[in-house]
Amino acid sequence: RSKETSGQVSEAWVAELCVAIGRFVATIQRWGYFPRDLHPGNLLYEASPSGGFNLLLIDYESTRRRHPFRKSVAHLNLGHICSYLHDLSAEVPERLATAYLDNWPYRRPTDLAAKVRRVAHTHLTRRRRRIDNAFDKIAKARKDVKQVAP
Repeated sequence: RSKETSGQVSEAWVAELCVAIGRFVATIQRWGYFPRDLHPGNLLYEASPSGGFNLLLIDYESTRRRHPFRKSVAHLNLGHICSYLHDLSAEVPERLATAYLDNWPYRRPTDLAAKVRRVAHTHLTRRRRRIDNAFDKIAKARKDVKQVAP
């Protein structure tokens, strides 16, 4: 967000970020680790000396060890990430899918990108609904407090 507000986000930067994330997700899943709550807030990144990014997973609470051939979970992880990054570029699902499959090939990039796009849309819709519900509860609580106050 700080890069975006300062005007430092470019199409090339987004492309590099998607490649790093796609490869990172493929790597941890090949090792058998599947985070349930993978989003940009749970990833720490630093620019590597050779260019690109080094990524670290910083929230392990919901990470489970599973058989690495549960690739349907890849769609969830990539889709969740995509739902947060979709505003940066229309190419995010394709870039994530291609980078993922470069590191762990098992299907066509266009098929995985379509699945990632659907999962991202569903995740974004649900997240927005949860946020709206939370604000509705706050508004109702404020209204109730105003009615009680003398």
